[in-house]
Amino acid sequence: MWIIFFIAGVIVGGAIAILRPKKKSCGKLRVVYSDDQVNPYIFLELSTGIENILDQKDILLQVDREAYTSHK
Repeated sequence: MWIIFFIAGVIVGGAIAILRPKKKSCGKLRVVYSDDQVNPYIFLELSTGIENILDQKDILLQVDREAYTSHK
């Protein structure tokens, strides 16, 4: 009997995860590493206006890591 509830729970949970609206990314967080700097530089690149971000409690950003080497 418990196996039926388990399978039903997996099916219902999967359906909720698929149908739940996904958050859309509102920009990129670029992390730039350099040879001559100890700490990385961090840049925020927004793809939407600041008005859309101020109204939300949580936002989703894509992280883009870049490494620049000096050419001496």
